[in-house]
Amino acid sequence: MIGFSSCHSPEDLEPFADQKGINNFIASFADDDRDENSFKSEIDYVNHVITVVFPYNYPRLSDNVLQVSDFKKKMRVTANVDNNVYITPSLLYMDMTQENIITVKDLAGSIQYKVVPGEIPQE
Repeated sequence: MIGFSSCHSPEDLEPFADQKGINNFIASFADDDRDENSFKSEIDYVNHVITVVFPYNYPRLSDNVLQVSDFKKKMRVTANVDNNVYITPSLLYMDMTQENIITVKDLAGSIQYKVVPGEIPQE
């Protein structure tokens, strides 16, 4: 019996080096089905702060200026995380008029992030 062997050496698989746990955080008004109802955030990985950025006008092409009172109702929130990462408490709704603390947990440990009240940019 003659055996065949491969001369191909296997590739070394390295873990993805830029894993941050949480990749994005999005807020939206709960009772609004417009396409533009998706507000992205800026994540400060050093200071562990997530800031949701809202437009000055909403809807964007209207004269309706967003006010802090618009955020008193709970906002729907979602996040995209790396594999084997989860967030506590579970994300569903947040009151964006106050600071919220979430914990991002992975196999190496956990990091607390502060989700700060949404900022409304000035014109």
